[in-house]
Amino acid sequence: MEIDRLLDELDNMLMDAPRIPLSNRCIIDTERLGQITDGIRGAVPREIEVARKLIRDHERRINEANEEKKRIIEEARGTAERMVSEQEIYRQAQEKAEAVLVNSSEEALTIRNSADEYSQKTRSDAVEFANEVNSTTETHIKDIFEYLELTLNKATEALQQSKTIVGKQLRGED
Repeated sequence: MEIDRLLDELDNMLMDAPRIPLSNRCIIDTERLGQITDGIRGAVPREIEVARKLIRDHERRINEANEEKKRIIEEARGTAERMVSEQEIYRQAQEKAEAVLVNSSEEALTIRNSADEYSQKTRSDAVEFANEVNSTTETHIKDIFEYLELTLNKATEALQQSKTIVGKQLRGED
């Protein structure tokens, strides 16, 4: 930088300046000193402008970094909200699935119990019907045997009577 060079030149000038004996003073080339100070005065505004440009550039970069930081934070928030929402949806779906499983298990048990009851009732009705049919059949068979026995007895009597009549006729008793 120009200012640094000029200040170095001023330092060198002071160090190389001849000393006045028995004092702490030195002899300086005032014309050269004026040139250096004029150079410093000229360089200072340029240096300040460069510094200001650097500060503005630095502030612009800081602002861009802050904007990027805000964008990243918003994006992270959105992602986190989506993840929480997806997690909540998954949890709700899992709860619903468990509820459906419990309900279907309960319904299956109810249907099975109803089917068992229906099966037992149907079996009981079938046994009762079979017993009634058996009882009625036994009664009818008994009635048929009684009728057959009565008919056979009458037939036997009729045969006995016929035999007696035929025997009398053959013997000529009639």
